[in-house]
Amino acid sequence: MPLQNAYINGYYKEMTYFINHVFSSALKTNDSLKRGILTGCLRIAKESIFTGLNNFTVRSIIDKEANDYFGFRQ
Repeated sequence: MPLQNAYINGYYKEMTYFINHVFSSALKTNDSLKRGILTGCLRIAKESIFTGLNNFTVRSIIDKEANDYFGFRQ
């Protein structure tokens, strides 16, 4: 996990700055993109590196709305 490694090795601030700018460029200011999907993101990452993005929706593997997409069944 890049953010965990950055935290453990003392460059968390630099890594969050880098990721924030990469995702802002790829997702927010990309006129060719209508919608983007990020998977495998921790909620804490949403609060720290995605603050420049808007209309962010969190879906968990236990959300009923996401069952068809994640493939989990009772």
